[in-house]
Amino acid sequence: MRLSRKILFPTLLWFVVLAILLVAGIGTSIASQNHAQERQKLTQLGEAFQAKTEWLADSAMGLAASIAGNPEIQDALIHQDKETLFALVKPSYEQAATVLPLGGLTFFTPNGDFFLSALQQSSGESRMQEQTASPVTQMALSNRRPASGIALTTRGLGVYAAIPVHQGDTFAGVAEISLRLDTLVLQDFKENFGSDLQIFLDREAIANTGGEYVASLDAPIPALAGYATTLVRPIFGDEEAYQSALEGTPHTSYTQNLRERHAIHSFPLKDING
Repeated sequence: MRLSRKILFPTLLWFVVLAILLVAGIGTSIASQNHAQERQKLTQLGEAFQAKTEWLADSAMGLAASIAGNPEIQDALIHQDKETLFALVKPSYEQAATVLPLGGLTFFTPNGDFFLSALQQSSGESRMQEQTASPVTQMALSNRRPASGIALTTRGLGVYAAIPVHQGDTFAGVAEISLRLDTLVLQDFKENFGSDLQIFLDREAIANTGGEYVASLDAPIPALAGYATTLVRPIFGDEEAYQSALEGTPHTSYTQNLRERHAIHSFPLKDING
């Protein structure tokens, strides 16, 4: 079965700016040919990170589909049996958490109300904190079709997949899988590709979600807030590079101190649908 995806938002401004930093060498005289090679490599790194988000989305969609397709899970959700539902999803949830940056497995009722969080349930929280459906889940609820994509919510930045749960003709609700896009994911990418990364969020988008989780990291321009990084100390490029990325156009700039020179590629992190 081919699972369709939907574009979540009409503009890149709702997403993030991701700066990939490549230490290109030491010295002050850099040939223009090296600049071209650096820009090409940085562009390829950006494409590789985009491919990683697509892989995460496919993984989340596969896990959500396997859960939504389980007849026992369908029955438990229809009858709103939380204990049985959690017992059924716990093995898959725990196994997935060992190989994926799992942010949560959450169920919502057909009218969009929060029903169960496997993450909260497994942590033994005595008071369940209700969660608002992500934009991805809202789309799945509205269209009653699978949806996936990058979304910024009060829980942070993540890759979301949402699958409607049906039993026969009865619509039972939606199963939502979220995977984190955080420092651990960036660190894993750095180990494979050798370049540092920073994620900055559009402050306007943060305000729209009511998020209060990004104030601790520095950012290069007032319109952005630092969210995740592999760097101990931030390294910023030209301000115009970040403004350009906010407007949807990638931009490469350079910065240098007495010891190192850095090529910095800033680009918008798109929804997986483009």
